[in-house]
Amino acid sequence: MKKLNPGNPEKTLLTRVAFCPKCYANKMPQKGQMFLTIGRGRQKYFIHVVARNTPMGFTPHIVEKIQSHNGHVTFHSYCGMDGCDVILTPNESTGRIDISVVNEVTKVLTTKEWNAMVSYTSDNDYFLD
Repeated sequence: MKKLNPGNPEKTLLTRVAFCPKCYANKMPQKGQMFLTIGRGRQKYFIHVVARNTPMGFTPHIVEKIQSHNGHVTFHSYCGMDGCDVILTPNESTGRIDISVVNEVTKVLTTKEWNAMVSYTSDNDYFLD
């Protein structure tokens, strides 16, 4: 399990919606559940609560770029739903929420595919707010 360091300027972080088979099997997301995202352009983590039920299994995923080499980009990806690939724990002493990653997958895309994913910023048919 790794603890996240919010606001690390040396990382490229973004959030993209993706299908999560674990969330689908657990009937997530559901109204009232917490989830993690990255602020647009801010490189900071944000905690939200699902405001309405949405299609099962389609959840925010955090993408963390690791390296670029020879036309390929290596990155980590994990589901942002509390209880799936991350655990969101209220910290009573600080009044904040601690974020722990319990599962992440390393993936590789071509630079062209990576740039397409980074450039894609809206999906008018899907909401998690």
